[in-house]
Amino acid sequence: YHLALPKLYLINHRIFPTPHNVYSGVPFNTEMLYAVGLALGGESLATLIPWGLSIAILYAIAVWARRFADGQVGLIAALLFYSCPMVAIATWFGLVELNWCFFNLLAVLALLIWLERSAHFGPLWFMVIGVFAGLAGGVKYNALTILGGIPALLLWTRIRRQGRDWTQWAPEAGLFLLAALVAVSPWLLKNQVFYHNPIFPLFNEFFTGASGGPDWQGLLQDANARNLRATFTTWRGFTDLFSVPWSKEWEGSGMHSTGIALLLFIPWLFFARKRSGQEAPSVYQSLSWILAFNWATWGLSSRLPRFFIFSIPLLAILLAMSLLSRSGGAGFRRSIAWVVILACIPNCCLIFNYWFKLGGWKVVLGQESRSEYLLHGKPGYFTPYYAAAQFVNEELPKNSRILFFEESRGYYFERDFVATSFFAPNPFVAFVNQSTKPGQLRDYLTKEGITHVFLNRAEMFRRGGKSPFSKEGALIFDAFAGRYLRK
Repeated sequence: YHLALPKLYLINHRIFPTPHNVYSGVPFNTEMLYAVGLALGGESLATLIPWGLSIAILYAIAVWARRFADGQVGLIAALLFYSCPMVAIATWFGLVELNWCFFNLLAVLALLIWLERSAHFGPLWFMVIGVFAGLAGGVKYNALTILGGIPALLLWTRIRRQGRDWTQWAPEAGLFLLAALVAVSPWLLKNQVFYHNPIFPLFNEFFTGASGGPDWQGLLQDANARNLRATFTTWRGFTDLFSVPWSKEWEGSGMHSTGIALLLFIPWLFFARKRSGQEAPSVYQSLSWILAFNWATWGLSSRLPRFFIFSIPLLAILLAMSLLSRSGGAGFRRSIAWVVILACIPNCCLIFNYWFKLGGWKVVLGQESRSEYLLHGKPGYFTPYYAAAQFVNEELPKNSRILFFEESRGYYFERDFVATSFFAPNPFVAFVNQSTKPGQLRDYLTKEGITHVFLNRAEMFRRGGKSPFSKEGALIFDAFAGRYLRK
């Protein structure tokens, strides 16, 4: 949906409601960037955006190091960040986590600048921090947790620095939250207008009072949402909260792996001496608090490692600060640098292995055409539908509107289409089950402007092969297909 929905908007020349796709309600900051890329240069330009953001994150790390540490710390932090397999691999796909990572890092960097020189910045600076936090929230609902972390850190800082004189905290936090909500509000307003639920699809029955809507709880489970009841009522669930970094999910071969380097050096955070200097301890402690808050909010909401990417730059910076403590001499720092480089080599091998298995390099080198590549399955790309897309794009009239059945993906189609995502009720299935005769089903499709139906049998069998129709509905559909459909 990250690329398919923006492309569907471009085909129709407008943003419009697609309630049959539950993902159309999530904030779309990244997807709108993809829309610009698709309009100007197609998928090649659109999928360069995550890579460009990764370079921007490296630059933000360099800015942080120049202000709060030194160049060597910045280089080590950048190496730890970019050699993390799920970071490097995310730069190849049309995902959104690197946008979340970028804006979250800018918000934290702006906050650290205020902590360093609060006397030199007026209250409007909190609006700057809030805009960055709101832009992060405009990438993914999960990112809105920062709206609780930064005010809490501000309160702690006020109490620590000024004792009881923390009355300034309320207006500062208010400005921050106001700016953040303004930045994320376009997507909340869009959802309210389209779906009568500002946070669609979450809690849809609460906002709309309608049952039988999107299965948002199933959607959360698909994202490895944590079972809070089991977490706090069973020993296994509680220990899992702290053992996740060393579990099998983090040892995967693709975009859910942190690699060995970060995990190898995490224990150092608990034993290394803090950097000396007047400002460094404050920065170190603030970063530690933010990272701990991020870990808690992520750990209590999801077990999916990829959703922790937004904190990888902060973790890399803290590790670099700890490893290259000023308590060691130049020789010690050089030794640590080489240890980090050696620890990153297995990460690079894992990244290369995943890149090699994807096989896109064959297209780049001219050994395989783009069409040949897309006709065959790849990791994460099962039951390819590209052959159907080729036929549609070459043979069907421009004004065709295609109803997808047992298929949710439609990016490669150049015609208007209606595709239902996995966790949304399929309106076509509901209507088939309610129809009493084939002609009633034909009239429904005609009213919706449907000219063709696309069925992906391979995808249907991959999902279990069961018919979604009732016994009577299956008979109606078979009669309709025999009378009104032709191949």
